[in-house]
Amino acid sequence: MKSAIPAIFSLIVIAMGCEAVMGDQPVAIVNPGFEEPVMSLCGFNNSITGWTVTSGGVWHPGAFSQCLHSFLNGPPEGAQVGYTNGDNISQVLTATLQPLLKYKLTVQVGRRADCCMMQGYKVQLLAGTTVLAEDPGSLNPPNGTWQLSTVTFAAPTNHPALGQPLKIILLHVGGGQADFDDVHLTTTTGDCNTNGILDSIDIANGTSQDVNGNGIPDECEGLCAADIAPQPNGNGVVNVDDLLMVINNWGPCAPGSCAADIAPAGGNGVVNVDDLLAVINAWGPCP
Repeated sequence: MKSAIPAIFSLIVIAMGCEAVMGDQPVAIVNPGFEEPVMSLCGFNNSITGWTVTSGGVWHPGAFSQCLHSFLNGPPEGAQVGYTNGDNISQVLTATLQPLLKYKLTVQVGRRADCCMMQGYKVQLLAGTTVLAEDPGSLNPPNGTWQLSTVTFAAPTNHPALGQPLKIILLHVGGGQADFDDVHLTTTTGDCNTNGILDSIDIANGTSQDVNGNGIPDECEGLCAADIAPQPNGNGVVNVDDLLMVINNWGPCAPGSCAADIAPAGGNGVVNVDDLLAVINAWGPCP
């Protein structure tokens, strides 16, 4: 067993490096805050750098009393916003739809207070021509204010639009003017236990637990399934003692009989790198 420890600790270094990139990763968007082309205070035009729009553009609304009493506190980000009086604002990204990722699109949606108040909107995330997910207009910001629209999508391994370029569409619905700002798209792993299955499917199938009901398998949140040392109930922290428990019990064991067999949820009859990663990903004090 001692001869295996150096190799195992090499795996630990690799795993910790992988974990460092498992958080939210931004997807590049050109001109996400509609700050280009630059307008002077109260100025507007009919184009948006990096975006496609034919009946709208960017404008610099200022605060409430500066330009037509449009927005009480001005834009939520930067100095300018994107507006449309009837057309849609869209951008095709260089990124393509990838499997086993969770996509999160956030957009600030505003309703003017002075005139032409927005009647409706939609925010859509597409891959090619396929709509992956949308906010159909669920928000109702009071006049002169903004609210944050959030659209999410998890990509399975068999989705027909895999590899297609991602696209964002901000739609004007009904009358008035739709205003948008601060567009962001991020990804996180949709397969946190790296078993090749989306977390949502793992939970639905009962192969992973989700005690707090937040859609994330408990083993990925450090809910202390990895607090296995000292036996029998751990000590409230996942640390080197738990790591050594895995190393010292490396190899096959009868399901349910081995405290170090913690991954996937419920164990699989062998203590291996999956259990090692479960300890590393849960490192620190238990919640």
